[in-house]
Amino acid sequence: MAKKVNTEAVVSAMIRQSTLYCDATSKQYKSIIYINPKTYQFDVKALVGISLRLTGRWDDVSVTGPECDDRYQHLRLIVAVDDLLPEFIVEGEEIPEDED
Repeated sequence: MAKKVNTEAVVSAMIRQSTLYCDATSKQYKSIIYINPKTYQFDVKALVGISLRLTGRWDDVSVTGPECDDRYQHLRLIVAVDDLLPEFIVEGEEIPEDED
């Protein structure tokens, strides 16, 4: 079982980090969070800032390719649930390993 993440809080943190990400979306898949800020590129300063905001460490967020059905081919961010700050975790709730 994976800890449940408040994906709305993750998106709010992205928007607070930069208004460039006002259309960001986030979803949890098992013990991973995928964030789609709907952008084609990131600079190092943005990635470090996002990582600090979500995890408290500068290097815990990674960039990954778009989903196959993403017609705009935006880059996505990926972060492990266990690396997120406690404010993003729904206390006392978990998701089954077979749930999206």
